[in-house]
Amino acid sequence: MSDFIKIVNLSKEYVLSEDKILKAVHNVSLNIEKGDIYGIMGLSGAGKSTLIRLINRLEDATSGKIFVNDKDILNFNGVELREYRKKVGMIFQHFNLLSSRTVEGNVAFALEIAGWSAVDKQKRVDELLEIVGLTEKKNIYPSQLSGGQKQRVAIARALANNPSILLSDEATSALDPKTTNSILDLLQDINKKFGITVILITHQMEVIRKICNKTAIMSNGEVIEVGKTKDIFLNPKSKIAKEFVSHIIPDEEIIIETQKEIGKKIIKLYFEGVEADKSYITEIIKKYNLDVNILSGTIDILKDSKVGHLLIEITGDEHNTNESIVWLEENKIKVEVV
Repeated sequence: MSDFIKIVNLSKEYVLSEDKILKAVHNVSLNIEKGDIYGIMGLSGAGKSTLIRLINRLEDATSGKIFVNDKDILNFNGVELREYRKKVGMIFQHFNLLSSRTVEGNVAFALEIAGWSAVDKQKRVDELLEIVGLTEKKNIYPSQLSGGQKQRVAIARALANNPSILLSDEATSALDPKTTNSILDLLQDINKKFGITVILITHQMEVIRKICNKTAIMSNGEVIEVGKTKDIFLNPKSKIAKEFVSHIIPDEEIIIETQKEIGKKIIKLYFEGVEADKSYITEIIKKYNLDVNILSGTIDILKDSKVGHLLIEITGDEHNTNESIVWLEENKIKVEVV
């Protein structure tokens, strides 16, 4: 599949003083395919929100290119830019709803700006409220809604003009875990039903894990790691990516302390997909007459796969231990001897 959005050497600088320049986004390159739910993750100040504002042209880039359907949007004139923005929906952390308008009125606002007729506008509003599950709330004002309901209104508004791209800037950060999951389920459903490409900015690994098929990690304005989400979970390369998935990385102090004991070998196992459900530990205990102690481990359910990490301590004949490692690798388990 060809790239739907291609970002090439994109930078955004702010001049703070004569001798001080802030590089909010620095030399970022990303390839996003149509239909992706693409996560961009980083701590506060990493540059991810600036990046998303460059993609929807709320900010002008200092240098670089952003191709959407092979057209560089940074070269768009006024007319082209207005048409482009109609096809880019935006969801914000704090909803940005109009308090003086009802749910129906907030969703209709985007259509009014785009010049929809009264008849078409009403039909489209009804469709959108059904999509987000708020048909019965159409005459309610934002102050009477929960946080999750407000975000659903914001999502309906973002979908108003049938966008091909949906940008989400920390859309679940202000929500409780249960509501967050319901909003993520809705975004995933929208992506699946309508083929909308979703670019999701977040600092929450739980969000990335649940719905993103690909992920970029940002730090200090730069993309420092990029890949399929399952690959980053299985084998994070950068220090910050390792910190983000630290809840599934074994405690190094446990490893070091246990290693001191003679005759024991410490092994990390990494597995994915159907392999995560198989009883490999039981197999090597029986097959190679080994004692195996599980020190730590988790299985994470990602958008399109399962990935697992297991830290084990093996005690037994060294030859048998080595044979068990070979057997695990033959069964598509990544093995790392510590």
